[in-house]
Amino acid sequence: MLRSLGCASLALSLSAVVVLAAEYKEAKVTKVEPDKKTLTVAVDDKTTKTVTYGDNTKWTVILKGESKELDKERLGKFLEAAREGGFRANIVTDDKEAAKSVEVYFPRLSFKDKGSDKDKGDK
Repeated sequence: MLRSLGCASLALSLSAVVVLAAEYKEAKVTKVEPDKKTLTVAVDDKTTKTVTYGDNTKWTVILKGESKELDKERLGKFLEAAREGGFRANIVTDDKEAAKSVEVYFPRLSFKDKGSDKDKGDK
């Protein structure tokens, strides 16, 4: 009896830790505030959530299935251009609603082929 109670309390505490972290799949980002390092995410039609990000947040852009991690320079340019939101992302947060990783995806766009840029300049 005591052993069952101990196992049940351990399972409950472990599940509480797992619930604290969140994952937002295909979340619509409605606003980006680079100066505050926050993203506003539409959870559903009526609810929004503010998620913070930091220097350790991993940012990846996915275009037509191809992914590239953003360095700090490109991230800064992307965030300035994306202030109004309107893009979708997969966001994984920690227990304090701080983003650990953000995968931004644009299914209809693709990365430019570096070889084709050279070809255009040569003609």
